[in-house]
Parts: sequence; structure tokens; C-alpha cells
Amino acid sequence: GDGTRFAGVVDDWFELNTYVHTVWTHGAQDKFYQNGAIRNDATVDAAPHVDLHPEYWIGRVDNFFSGVIDEVSYYTHELSADDVGAMYTSGVGPSTTTYLFNGNADDSTGTNHGTVDGATLTSDRFNTDNAAYSFDGDDTITVMTPFTAGEEAFSIAIWLAPSVLDDG
Repeated sequence: GDGTRFAGVVDDWFELNTYVHTVWTHGAQDKFYQNGAIRNDATVDAAPHVDLHPEYWIGRVDNFFSGVIDEVSYYTHELSADDVGAMYTSGVGPSTTTYLFNGNADDSTGTNHGTVDGATLTSDRFNTDNAAYSFDGDDTITVMTPFTAGEEAFSIAIWLAPSVLDDG
């Protein structure tokens, strides 16, 4: 693809080197929010079960990510549209696990700290030094899954700015 699709569901999601706040909520439907708002083409029927793994890779889903990731939060419930809008304008709300990347890959809500493999600290979306991670296409931050079962509702929120759109 041309790299502008998100999660194989929504076209024209990304712009080169431009931050986008992305939230995936999983409940009766999968909903994808871009910069605080749901897109008209971003709701699909949810699979009854989502495969959860013991570990997650920040910087990789099916393909490796190239660009900057600034803040990742996991929630063990489906965020509402109001929650997502408030998060976009005001910041992270109460989450299960949050990686603010303030000089490290530690979980700011607990002890689920990440292990960095290749990603390097860089400036975040506010131009604060060492407050985001740069990924060059083969880097990850490994974290333990914050979820317990694939049948339950969850949400994942992330700020990211891709430096490559054509992922092959």
C-alpha cells in the first residue's frame, strides 16, 4: 500500500512528518478516531475475539514503523467519543498503562515498563527534548500486555508522526 491507510481500515490517515492522534476503541464495533474525532469511514464490526499476545511492540504491528511516537496509552475499556475528544485537547486520561516517554520507556501509571530495542529518544510534538522516541523501521519498545482477554473491550491511544508513508 501507500502507507496512508490505518489498520487496513481507513484511507488517508497519515501525512508525512505530521503528528496524528490515533485512538482505536474495541467494543461491539471497532472505531478509529483521528485527532479527537471519529471518521465517517472508521467504524467496522468488531471481531468477537482479538488475538492478544503476552507482549506488545510499540513501533510494530504487522510492519515496522518509521517516524516519531509520542505517548502511548492502553485502556481496559472502550473510550467514548467524549473521552477521545477530551484526550485530544487536554491530554491523557486515567489509563491502565501510559508511556509518556519522558526520558525513558517507563509506564507512568505503574510498573509495566518498556524495553527499548533500537528506538532513540527525540523531541516530542511540543518540541520537548527526550520526550518521544524515533523509530527507523526496525526498532521496537516491548511492553507486557495490559489486557487480560481478547473478548473484552479496550482502547489504545497514540500520538505518531510517520517519516515514511510507503511501507511496501
